[in-house]
Amino acid sequence: MVKTICFRLLILLIFVSAILSSCSHQDKKKGSIQESQFHAVPSEQSGITFANQLTETDSANAIFYEYYYNGAGLALGDLNNDGLSDIVFGANMTESRVYLNKGMLAFSDITEQSGINTSGKWITGVSLVDINHDGWLDIYLCAAGNIGYNYHNLLYISNGNKENLAFTECAAAVGLDDNGYSCQAEFFDYDRDGDLDMYLVTAALTIPNKNALRARKNDGSMINTDRLYRNDGINPSTKLPVFRNVSREAGITWDGFGLGVSICDINKDGWPDIYVGNDYISNDLLYINQKNGTFLEMIKNYTSHISNSTMGVDIADFNNDGLVDIFSLDMQPEDYYRKRTMAMTMRDYKRHLAELEAGYSPQYIRNMLQLNNGEIEGRVTFSEIGQLAGVYETDWSWAPLFADFDNDGNKDLFIGNGIPHDVTNMDISELWMKTIRENKGIQFSVLYKLLKNEMNKIGNIKKPNVMFRNTGGMIFDDKTIEWGFEMPLYSTGAAFSDLDNDGDLDLVLNNVNDYASVYENRLLTSDSLSRNSHFLSIKLKGDSLNTGGIGTKITVWSGGKMQYYEHFPIRGFQSMIDPQIHFGFGQQSIIDTLYIWWPDGKKNICIIRIAIRK
Repeated sequence: MVKTICFRLLILLIFVSAILSSCSHQDKKKGSIQESQFHAVPSEQSGITFANQLTETDSANAIFYEYYYNGAGLALGDLNNDGLSDIVFGANMTESRVYLNKGMLAFSDITEQSGINTSGKWITGVSLVDINHDGWLDIYLCAAGNIGYNYHNLLYISNGNKENLAFTECAAAVGLDDNGYSCQAEFFDYDRDGDLDMYLVTAALTIPNKNALRARKNDGSMINTDRLYRNDGINPSTKLPVFRNVSREAGITWDGFGLGVSICDINKDGWPDIYVGNDYISNDLLYINQKNGTFLEMIKNYTSHISNSTMGVDIADFNNDGLVDIFSLDMQPEDYYRKRTMAMTMRDYKRHLAELEAGYSPQYIRNMLQLNNGEIEGRVTFSEIGQLAGVYETDWSWAPLFADFDNDGNKDLFIGNGIPHDVTNMDISELWMKTIRENKGIQFSVLYKLLKNEMNKIGNIKKPNVMFRNTGGMIFDDKTIEWGFEMPLYSTGAAFSDLDNDGDLDLVLNNVNDYASVYENRLLTSDSLSRNSHFLSIKLKGDSLNTGGIGTKITVWSGGKMQYYEHFPIRGFQSMIDPQIHFGFGQQSIIDTLYIWWPDGKKNICIIRIAIRK
C-alpha cells in the first residue's frame, strides 16, 4: 500500500541491504559457531595504527589539568561516497587521523593527502556534516586542552574529489572558529528554516574549584556557557554559509561544564530540544524549544533527579513505545572498595540540602536511565529506572550508545569506560591538600612527582568496556564477556556502523594509550548467531540545505511491534555514529509500514509494505 507519496520520497534513498536480509544468503560466510559475537580486528588486518597517546609532563598531566584523560572522539561516515563508512579519529597530543574504508574491514590512512592537520591542537569532539550542501561530508573538530592552549575550532570542507579526497580549513570563513573550551558540536535545524545550525558544548578550566557551591548563573556571563550558532544563509562571495552566535538571544545562558549533548524532540511537538550533560556540580540542562527561535531550560519540569558528574549522554527509544528515553553516565564503581575510596562519595546530607537551596536538581553519583512516561495531564515526565534496569554502575564511564547489536528489534547498550589514573581517590586528594598546606609555595613540578608516585601505587582503572543486551522489557543483561569485550581499555570515544555492509553493527573505539579498536560484529557470519536476524538499512538524502536529513523521524511497524528513531547522529561522548540508519527485526520477515517525517514538519508520510527476501 502506498499513501500520499510526495515529491520528497524522490530524495529519500532507502538502501535495504539485501532487503531485510537474514544470514541464510548463500554469499554469507559459513563456519563453526563463534566463541563470541564481537571480534577485535587486529591492526595488521584493519590497517588502523592510530593511538591517542598521551605523555605526561610536569605541566601536562591529570593532576593540574582535570580533563587530561578525557580523551578524544571519532566520527563515522562515508567521506568519499563509495558506499563504505570511513573513520575520523580525534587526537589530543598526537595528530588526528582520517581512514578510508577499503572494504572487508581494511582501512587506508589518507591523513597526509587529505590536508587535515591538527598538529599543536588538543582535539576533543569530532562531527561530520555537509556544511556547504554539495553532497560531501565535511569535518568539524572541537579544540580544547590545558590553560593557554589554542582553543580555536577547525572546519575542514571536502573538495568532493572521490579519487583524490582533500579538505580545506574554513572555520573562520563561516564564523565557526569558536575559541572556547569545546567538547562537541551538534548540527541541527533548531529554528526549522531548512538549514543546519550548530550547538556547541563548552567547559572551562580557569574556574578554580569546579565543585564549590555557588549560585547558578543564567545570564550568559560565564565563560563555561554553551553556544548556539544560527545559520544565516549563504555568503555570495564565498558560497559558504555564515554562522552567528545567538546564544543569549536564544536563551542558551546557563553555565555548566559540558561534556555530553544529545538532540531530540523530547515533548513530540515537532521542534528539536537539547539535553546537555554537565560535569561537576553544574546541573544537566534540558533546553525546550519554544518554537520562536528561543529555548527555555526546564530539566526540573521533566526529571526528579539526575546524575552528578555527567559524562556522555544518549537518547533513544529503548523500550519501543515511541517515546525517547535519556541515558546519562557517571562514575559509580561496581565494587564496594572503589565506592568508598572515591572522594565524591563523601557529599553529606547538609551539602545535599545546600545544593537544593542554591537551585540545583537532586544529583546522585550513578548512571541514570530516564524512562519517558509520555504526556500525563498536559506534562511530559520521566521516571529514573537505572537501578531497576541494572545499568546504574559501570565505574568511570564515558560513552553510552543505544543500538540493536543482535538484530532482535531491541536497542542494546554499549558503555565505554576506563581512566589511567584514579584522580578521585580520597588518599590522593588528602595528600594533595596536606602537601600544599605544609609546603607553602611548593613548585608544581615537585608536587606533581609526589602525587604521581602515589597515584602509581594506587593503580589505574583499566577494565573491559560494558555491553548490555536489551531483554525486551525494562531489564538489561550484562553480556560484556560473552559478546567478546573482555579486553581492558581506556575507551573514551565510541561509534557504531555496519563497516563491512553485512547487515550487523560493528564498533569503533578511540582509546587512550592504545591502538584504536575495531570490533567486528559476527552476528551474520555465524549460522548459530544469525538465525532470525533480519535487518533494514536506510540512508536519508534530504533537501538542498540539509542533505543528510538531520532531524528526520522514522517509525517502523513489523509483526505488531513498533520501532521509533530520531536522526541526530551525534551520540555518546565527543563522537558521531554513521548516518546510515539500522533497524533489526529478529524473526519478522515483513515490514508492515515505514513512516518518515522530514525535519521541516511537513506531513509527508510514506507508507510502504516491504516483503523480506531470504
